[in-house]
Amino acid sequence: MQTKFQQAVTPTRASIIFSMEPIFAALTAYFFINEKLSNFGIAGAAFIFIGILTSELWPKK
Repeated sequence: MQTKFQQAVTPTRASIIFSMEPIFAALTAYFFINEKLSNFGIAGAAFIFIGILTSELWPKK
């Protein structure tokens, strides 16, 4: 499924989606095994999310 949809999006969009992987992993661990994030983990997730928002809302011209 991943390779099928990777062909349908630009490389930039695919890299943005892949950069969300640690956040998805942390959320999955939280919901399934009650894993807690440290303050550094929360800060890292926030930086990833802010970077993604920045690249999506203000793309290069």
